[in-house]
Amino acid sequence: MKSFLNETNDTIALKNVYDHIQDEESRNIYMARSMYSLSDNKNYMKDIVRKCDMSMEIYNSIVGKNKLVLFGAGTWGEAITYYLDDIHWDYVIDNKIQGNVVNGYKINKIDEIKQPNEYYYIVACMFKWREIENQLIDRGIPSNNILILGKLVEEKQYFDLSYLKLGGG
Repeated sequence: MKSFLNETNDTIALKNVYDHIQDEESRNIYMARSMYSLSDNKNYMKDIVRKCDMSMEIYNSIVGKNKLVLFGAGTWGEAITYYLDDIHWDYVIDNKIQGNVVNGYKINKIDEIKQPNEYYYIVACMFKWREIENQLIDRGIPSNNILILGKLVEEKQYFDLSYLKLGGG
């Protein structure tokens, strides 16, 4: 197709990328991400985030749980409260940031949780998750009440694709 009026090189480059994407799922992700960049409408990204493995794991692990704590108010914690805004968190806690507000949730210290053993914890941390896991276990939180996103990423990155077949060597 010929260039439309004053189509820029950037527009042509974006279309070129889209035309070279082979599968429909990747095309949909590319389109949604592009639309989010253009409009700043979080619903485009929300759709992508909700379909990713990590989001599905969060949803599946918290189904039926009433008391939820999000541990980590950094980049991941902020993204989780923003894109998964239908989840109600009883507490958002962080070891470094307290008193601030992230997407409507006041960030607390772990000491502020009354009866901490009754909650299910999602640890939204990439690098220091082992320290946080030990911190929670030392406080008496059962390990089956803790979901660590950094551990999920570490275990599944790249090689969890169902169509990726690993061979010997």
